[in-house]
Amino acid sequence: MQRGNQGEIQDIGPAQGTLAHEEAVLLSTEEIGKVTAIYVKEGDRVAKGQLLLQIDDEVFQAAVEQNRASVRMQEIAIERQQLRVENLQKQWERKQAIFERKLLDEDAFEIATKEEASAVQRIDFTCTTAGDD
Repeated sequence: MQRGNQGEIQDIGPAQGTLAHEEAVLLSTEEIGKVTAIYVKEGDRVAKGQLLLQIDDEVFQAAVEQNRASVRMQEIAIERQQLRVENLQKQWERKQAIFERKLLDEDAFEIATKEEASAVQRIDFTCTTAGDD
């Protein structure tokens, strides 16, 4: 909107037009959607942070719930893997004790060692750490 020059108004006869306030503000939202409520009327004074309108958030709420469910499923998968690692570590410790007493052959002990290491590695892949930059 362009601001006009100030000056005196002269009566030159009938005319048509629109009076506009010095400052016009266009409203827009970050999301596109159906407006479900408008909390102000044209011409109302508003304060910074005041709620002006509401967009239907049903779709967004559903997406949030879906993401929360997905996160919980991943947490359960991690917990399950941690329990598997603990179980394999206990099995490995028993097999190591049996192997040291020469009651378990080397191949069986090697398989148990690889299974335990693989399970630990999978748990390690569930964590992300910052690099050494």
